[in-house]
Amino acid sequence: MPDSNSNLFVKKQIPECNAFISQNDQRNEMIPMKKIKQIVILTSICAFLLSGCGTNETDNLQFPSSADQNSRTEQSSSTESNLLATENEAALTKKAAANETFDNEEEGNPTGSKANSQYIFTLTDVPAYTGDPAVILNDNIPTFSETDLTTDPFEQYSDLDSFGRCGEAYANICRELMPTEKRGEIGMIRPSGWHTVKYNGVVDGNYLYNRCHLIAFSLAGENANEKNLITGTRYMNTVGMIPYEQEVADYVKDTDHHVLYRVTPVFEGQNLVAAGVHMEAMSVEDKGSAICFNVFVYNVQPGIYIDYSNGDSRLENDDIKEQTAEKRQEDPEQKSAETENAITASSNTESKNGETTTEWGQQSSDVNAYNDLDNIPECDYVININSGKFHLPTCRSVRQMKTSNSEFYKGEREDLIRAGYSPCGICNP
Repeated sequence: MPDSNSNLFVKKQIPECNAFISQNDQRNEMIPMKKIKQIVILTSICAFLLSGCGTNETDNLQFPSSADQNSRTEQSSSTESNLLATENEAALTKKAAANETFDNEEEGNPTGSKANSQYIFTLTDVPAYTGDPAVILNDNIPTFSETDLTTDPFEQYSDLDSFGRCGEAYANICRELMPTEKRGEIGMIRPSGWHTVKYNGVVDGNYLYNRCHLIAFSLAGENANEKNLITGTRYMNTVGMIPYEQEVADYVKDTDHHVLYRVTPVFEGQNLVAAGVHMEAMSVEDKGSAICFNVFVYNVQPGIYIDYSNGDSRLENDDIKEQTAEKRQEDPEQKSAETENAITASSNTESKNGETTTEWGQQSSDVNAYNDLDNIPECDYVININSGKFHLPTCRSVRQMKTSNSEFYKGEREDLIRAGYSPCGICNP
């Protein structure tokens, strides 16, 4: 049996083992301390992490009460309602505007279609002439804006351009602008492209061109104003423009209201004669219910070809143009002789029971048929197309006039003077 000194024996006998055992004992004592430290550190870290998480997710997270939830719900609903209300209001406004436009159009009020005020006229908008003196543009809605609607009288005329051509003429037609005196002479004005040309029996009144007022004398009282006169055909002046001018004049006289009125001659390129005129009008007080038009009037003459670059013209039928076209010069010394030659060239007659019939079916005779004044047709003036003078029907010169040289005219004296005729010095018509 080992005695009490056995441990000592062992230690003595196996010193390396003893040392090893002692070191192991020390290590065994150190291991628990390290574990404890590790546990403490891990615990601290976990506690810190748990403490942090708890602060962020639990301590700071305040769950709303029922009252708060209701308040937020009400705020959200209110915001959504406001957005819906705004959208609905915008939609209603848009719809109301659309309805107003529709209503205005239904009532004939063009101001409901103000988008059309952006319409810009170009000659490409105009179809080729097919027989009607005018064509409607932009659904007949003029291009005036709301700010143009005024009751203040005014009239504006554009300066002539580098080619001597007129531009836009614009006025607010009213009683204040209308003439109070008779119209004077305008023969001294020579618009761009002007020619004094006659086509007997082809053109009403024989003369191809008139000095056409852009804004009629009857509307604004402007007469011999070069900024308001263009070279226009008889057809454009009397058939195309006058009906619109008369409509405006009658309305203003009947109502004492105002009409915005704009006429623009339309020239193609550098042409001296306008292709036509762009006419617009709108009654002011009722915003277009009474007067409202937007048209292009063709500057044409049926049966006549016109060179718009310079105003030259001829019959559309080349075979007879030299026989019927009569060009009168402005020089008074040459007028009579050239007129006589032109008449001779245009007769193209054949004998028929002692009378002659012209190319256009008009009966004439070289025999004086007016010795008896009862033979003179009802008229205001008798024109001697040979001398270029006009007479009263009772003038003794009429009795000496050959029927082949006479024409009978109903109308104003000023129109004859404007056409180039001069009054007789005997009867002083």
